[in-house]
Amino acid sequence: MTTILLVEDAHDLAQVIIRELEASSYHVLHASDGQAALQLYAREQPALVVLDWMLPGLDGLEVLHRLRQSAPTPVLMLTARGEETDRVLGLELPNWCNKYSLQITVAQVERSNMASCISIPRLTW
Repeated sequence: MTTILLVEDAHDLAQVIIRELEASSYHVLHASDGQAALQLYAREQPALVVLDWMLPGLDGLEVLHRLRQSAPTPVLMLTARGEETDRVLGLELPNWCNKYSLQITVAQVERSNMASCISIPRLTW
């Protein structure tokens, strides 16, 4: 079973995403802030990280930067940000989608799990 680390501070949203991923046969670990995510990542070495952009303490971009220093694990960034400058910045992120598009998020995870070299295409708005 593939292990995914979900990093999401909105408890209700995290529970919905966890439920959907577990229904798709993934083992899901959950962290609600950046520091906890880095510690859980170091201990569990998940196959994929689904990472919220806006987190308390260390934000998602800082967590991504720190993850990239130690491992090539694929990361799917979730964001509720919708301003034009955020969209432009999002183009430079490895892979991302709107955090409230649950079906797209699960489809992105499915796609990444099926690829031997995990590569999730960027979505456009």
